[in-house]
Formats: sequence, structure tokens, C-alpha cells
Amino acid sequence: MIPKSIFSITFILPLFFASCNQVDKSKNVTKYDPCINGHDTTFHLQFSKDTSTSDFYYLISFIESKGLFSGFDKKKCWYGDTILLQKVICEAKDYDSPKEYWNLDNVFSIGYLLTSTNAIRQSSKNYFPKVYLTQYNFRTELEKEKAYLKIKEIGWGDPFHKWNDYYIAHSKTKIYVLETGAAIFSDLKNKYGEIIQKEWVDKNSR
Repeated sequence: MIPKSIFSITFILPLFFASCNQVDKSKNVTKYDPCINGHDTTFHLQFSKDTSTSDFYYLISFIESKGLFSGFDKKKCWYGDTILLQKVICEAKDYDSPKEYWNLDNVFSIGYLLTSTNAIRQSSKNYFPKVYLTQYNFRTELEKEKAYLKIKEIGWGDPFHKWNDYYIAHSKTKIYVLETGAAIFSDLKNKYGEIIQKEWVDKNSR
């Protein structure tokens, strides 16, 4: 008869080697470092689409009433159905950095290029400042807040764009993004943004 102790040893040895193998495998796991082995990833957040445009037209009329621009033409509006946010994962790698792409799906937008009636003179030339205004619609305040917090976390536009200047205003169910194509127009962009936030949104509890 074989002693019970031998059976015990025979049973324990495979378990011991198995545990050793597990330890060895864990040592070989490569630690994730976005600057070394990072890669692009895409995420999607779903929203409920609201395609209403009347509020935007009222807003444009309100800005026009301030005498800052005139000649609104509905046919020149643009439309969209998503928001794309881009987050740089490894800033040290600059343009070679992997990115996170966040798609906020089913977000209806309407926009218009506002051209100032007051020119800015630089050297011998007159420039009429232009501001891109886009309104993003959400069905509920909760969905708007979800999108707004994600935008605040990541930022707006292409992180590697040479000139990426913007102003964001928001109401209960709308996000307004104002952008410019040149630094000399930045002050007007901020002025439009403050008018929308303080005089259009806050005063009317929109």
C-alpha cells in the first residue's frame, strides 16, 4: 500500500508549479504606457436628436438687433448631426501621439457665419471680423450637461490646429460654440459669447 503522504505530495507539486507559472506570466505583462504602446481609440456617446431651428433664428435676430451684424440669410446656414472631440493621450509625442476620438452621436446642430458691420483696421487694410456660431440641440437638460462636461474635459476642436480659439455658452438644452479664424477677431467672438450667455440665456432663463 502506498502511504497517504506520497499522494499528498504528488497532488501538491503540480499546484506549486502551476502557481509558479502564474507568477512568471505576470512578470511578462507589459505595463501600458500611451507614449510607448498607446494607440488611437474611438468612443461613442448616444443622444436623442432634436432638430428644431426656431430658437436659433430668434437668437440670430437678437444678435442682429445689437447692430453687430446684418443681412442674415437662412440659406447660408449649415447643419450637422454629431460632435467630434479629440483628446491627445501623450502630449510629449506631439503630432505622433495616439488620440481618443469621442463621437457624440445624434446631436443636431445649426450654424451661421456672422460678419461684423464694423471693420478692424490693420496697416492699410480693413478687416470685417467673422465669427462662426453653431448651436447644438439636446432634448433634455441631463443630456446637455453630459455633453457639456465631456467638452469641458477634452476641449473643443483639433488639439493640433495652429489657431484653435473658441467660446462656449450653454443653456438648459443648448450648447453654443463660437469660433474665429484669426486672432484679431478674438475680442468680437468673446463679445458675441457674452451676449449669448448673459443677455440671451441668463436673462431669459433658457
